[in-house]
This record gives sequence, structure tokens and C-alpha cells, in this order.
Amino acid sequence: MGLLSAKIDPSSLAEKEKFHRYERISELFTYLGLFGAFFLSFLPFDFPIERNGLYVLFGVVFVFCFIWFRLIPKKYTGLIKTLIYYCATIFFIFVGVHFTQGIKSFAIFYFYLVVLGAGVSLKIRYYFSIVLLIATMLIAEAIFFENGLPLNQRLILASLHIWALLIVALFAKSVFDEEIRAEAREDSVKLKSAKQIDTVKNEFVFVISNKLKQPILTLQNYLENVLRIKNQQWTPDFLDLLNKTRENSQRLSGLVNDLSDLSRIENQSLRLDIKEVNLNQLIGSTLSDFTMTATEKDIKLIYEPNVETIIVKADSSRMHEILANLIDNAVKYSPTGKTVIVLFKKVGNFAQIEVKDSGYGIPDEAKAHLFEKFYRVNRSSTEPKGTGLGLFVTKELIERQGGKIWFDSQVGKGTTFYFTLPLNQKNERK
Repeated sequence: MGLLSAKIDPSSLAEKEKFHRYERISELFTYLGLFGAFFLSFLPFDFPIERNGLYVLFGVVFVFCFIWFRLIPKKYTGLIKTLIYYCATIFFIFVGVHFTQGIKSFAIFYFYLVVLGAGVSLKIRYYFSIVLLIATMLIAEAIFFENGLPLNQRLILASLHIWALLIVALFAKSVFDEEIRAEAREDSVKLKSAKQIDTVKNEFVFVISNKLKQPILTLQNYLENVLRIKNQQWTPDFLDLLNKTRENSQRLSGLVNDLSDLSRIENQSLRLDIKEVNLNQLIGSTLSDFTMTATEKDIKLIYEPNVETIIVKADSSRMHEILANLIDNAVKYSPTGKTVIVLFKKVGNFAQIEVKDSGYGIPDEAKAHLFEKFYRVNRSSTEPKGTGLGLFVTKELIERQGGKIWFDSQVGKGTTFYFTLPLNQKNERK
């Protein structure tokens, strides 16, 4: 079983969003253009066709736009759909040009709007292909249709329009490119500022977490001493209060450790002491730390050690932290009376460890975000809450030791976390 993760290219998402924004703008300006053309049709121009024919054309264009922008799923939005839209728009404008005095038509000015729109949404080779297509159509209209003018006048008029279109195209492209460059410069300044803020935040987290460690450790020692010498006259409620205080002090200690690790990870100052680690012994000793917690929740801890001694290359203290976090989650998110199973085995050149519970499970919408920093599953109010750091730190620690982590979960049936660590060479030769 392997870790399945779909990687999404942020640049492709940004490109998709750009086309979505363009479509929203295009829809608005298409309807405004139709309204303008409808208004102009009432002016006293001499059209070679009945005006009713123009209104039919307007209706067809309106229906096309509604289907195009509203009924076609957004997942098809992109370069191909945009190019098709431009070609269809140019075709409809050309029909309007042809039936409204041809090369002399007021409708030609809608080509200028198309060129401006293309400058926003298309790369330069597609952009000037649109300009070339419009220019070819204007030349064809001038050559093959008289429109009451001699050929030389029609060609001169077409040339003036083409020249104006090229000027508009060059101007639009330079303006939009400069806007993009300005946005890039602004993003660069924001990124630099964000990095500075992040550095200050990391330093603050590091100082705070280190300052809190000693007082919390002292508090835990006091609580342990008090619980060891408990008085026979203490009531069950008072003992329960002390136990809950100890439990919450342990959680606070875990949070401080996670914050400390987070700071070191983001500052690239995390150091690992990679040595030979006996997996059988490490898992056994880690599980013993949770005996009391599991007993209080009536949860059965099952450890299935491997008959063969398995040695991995890892940091022993970090391995204890990884296992403790996964076992703690398994116990925490399991209802009373359930079972938590820990086992491990050799898979190729790696040892694979599994921590399995039969608890609440992870909702489908949370699975893709589970290892993200500060992400917390939106559970019911009756379920325990986490800090959103444990699994992020766990994943970082495992991957920095040459392993991987993944999980399998079903809501209401439980979750199994798997992670691997490289075997020591002595194991690999066996």
C-alpha cells in the first residue's frame, strides 16, 4: 500500500482562475455590446436588409452567449474555449458588418473591443492571430462586396481599419503587459514582507516555546509527586481533578514541543541524531506510556511485535515523538471500549509501522488537508480537539529521516496510519 496524493500545479490553477475572471468580464461586455448594437439599429442608417433580420441576429447571439457562459460547465473553461469564443464573436460581428453597409459599417468598431479583450486573456501568438483573422475578413469584405464604393476606396478604408486595429492591439498589449509586470513587482514586495513577518513569527514561537518548557516540566513533576503520595482521605472527585490536571499538563507539553519543532523545521535548524534503533523495543516502551490513558477510556492497546528483531536508521527521541503522536491520536479519537493496534513489518528496504484504531474516522473532505499546518478536522462538539500541528510535525520528522507517511480511513470504522523508515544495512543483508 502506498501514499496516494494528487499534486496540483499552482500555476495551472492561476491560469484557470484567469480564464474564469475573463469569462465573467466577457459575459458582461457581450451583453453591453448587444445592447449598444440594438440601440444603434434605431439610428437612420440605410441597411441593405430589414431591421427585423438584425433583431433575429441579436437574439441568436444572446442565446449563444447565455448557453456559452451559463450552461457549459466551468471545468471546460480555458484556452480552447476562449479561442472558440473569439472566433464565434468575430463571425457574428462580421455578419453584422456585412449586412450593415459592409466596410463602411459602424459594426466594425466592435472588432476593436474584441482586440482589447483578447489582449487581456491571450498570449501574444494567439492575440495577433485574432488580429490577423479580423484583418483578413475586412480585406475580403472590401474586395468581394461593393457596398456602393469603388474598389480602391474600399481597400483604403479596410487598410485604415486594419492599421487602427494594429495600433489598438500593440497599445493594449503593452498596457496589459505593464500591468502584469506591476502586479509581479507588487507580489515580490508582498512576498518579501511576508518572509520577514514569518521570520519574526518563527523567532517568537521559538522563544515562547523554550521559555514554557521548564515551567511545564516542573508542574508535571509536582503533579507526579503528589499523585505518588496521595492521601487516603482524598475524595474520588479530588483525585479525578488531579488526574485531569496531569492530563492537560501533558497536552500543554505536547503543544509546546510541537511549536518548538515547527519553529526549527521552518528555520531549517532541526537536527536529527540518526543511529541504529531497535524498533521492537522502541514501540514497546512508547506504548507503555499510554497504558494509564487507555485504561481510563477502557481502550485496549494491542501490540503485535515482529518475531525478527528489526533495526532502523532513525533518531530515537524523534521516533518516540512520532509514535506517541500517532498512538495519542488513536486513543483520543476512539470511543470508549474500542481497540488500538500497533504492528510493524519489513517491506523491501524499509520497516513499515501501522497504528490502527476503530474510532470516528476521517471525513473525505478533510483527507487532502490532514497533514497541513494548523489544519483541524471539523468534528462534532463531543469529539476532542487538536492543535493542527501534530500530524504536520510528524510528517516532516518522518520524511527528514527518509520515510513516508500515509493513511487509510473510513468514517465510523476507524483509521490506520502507515509510515516507513529505512532499515539498517544489517537488516537489509539478512
